[in-house]
Amino acid sequence: MKQIILTIIGILLVSGVIAVTMEQVVTVTVIDVNLIDIISPLENDEFGDDKVLINVKLNQEFEKLYYSDNGGRYRRLCKNCDEYEDEKRFKDGFHDLSIRTTDENDLERFESVNFFVDETEPDIDGVEPRRYCNGSFIVEYEEEYLEDVTFYWKEVSDIEYNEVNLEGCESGEEVFCSVDVNLPEEEIEYFFIVSDKFSEDVSRNRECLVDTIAPAILNVSYEIDGRYVYFEIELDSEARYLKYMEDGREKRLCSTCDSYGIEREKRKRFSRGVHEIVIFTEDRTGNKDFWEVEFEI
Repeated sequence: MKQIILTIIGILLVSGVIAVTMEQVVTVTVIDVNLIDIISPLENDEFGDDKVLINVKLNQEFEKLYYSDNGGRYRRLCKNCDEYEDEKRFKDGFHDLSIRTTDENDLERFESVNFFVDETEPDIDGVEPRRYCNGSFIVEYEEEYLEDVTFYWKEVSDIEYNEVNLEGCESGEEVFCSVDVNLPEEEIEYFFIVSDKFSEDVSRNRECLVDTIAPAILNVSYEIDGRYVYFEIELDSEARYLKYMEDGREKRLCSTCDSYGIEREKRKRFSRGVHEIVIFTEDRTGNKDFWEVEFEI
């Protein structure tokens, strides 16, 4: 702020004949622009650390210098100063930093800048599957400002990993994201990487045996005796479970089996009426084969 004293001299003509000279002293206050120069942070800066350098230079000494974050109350940076340089801690997220000066006449000036902080690293909580896999993989993680989720896999005998970028993964806590990959019927190794703009977390490397073919149901036959149904079910290979489902409820027929009711007579009791059931196999990797049956008791 500058004060300029001007002397103004004027001549007044009275009736076109008499000339009167007038002199007046005027004080003009000139307000400088760019009083506040924010050196750091710059507009739209991004930081991977919660400590952010605040560097402010002023074009003259001010009685007080303050800052406010995201509309909060103003906190003092310094008194009777023309610059400030020190670190302040900021939480993860977007910040609107406002700088305010106050002079001896309580005249205030303002300047602001926006920046982003992401100090918290991604955290992978777990991955699935473990021992056996069919091409579907899941990662659970925590990351509020997610950048990428990447899946890496290779056959155990290979050197180079195949890379798959997952789409549609969300930010947040206890988030699950999945990927489906066409895999050979071999043993593979795999891992996930979850990253934000500044850091990443790498999951443990796991091995699993690929099995993408479900135990097939070759034939289903049955006989009805009163309220009992005698089933004969033949599979092409051993299933972890053989079940049937009716009205959304699952019931197990057998486990670790390749047939049902063939070597030994097996029956199930049903209520009177028409029944529509779905018989299905399930192996250790979750592959399934289905066979629909309808009968009336």
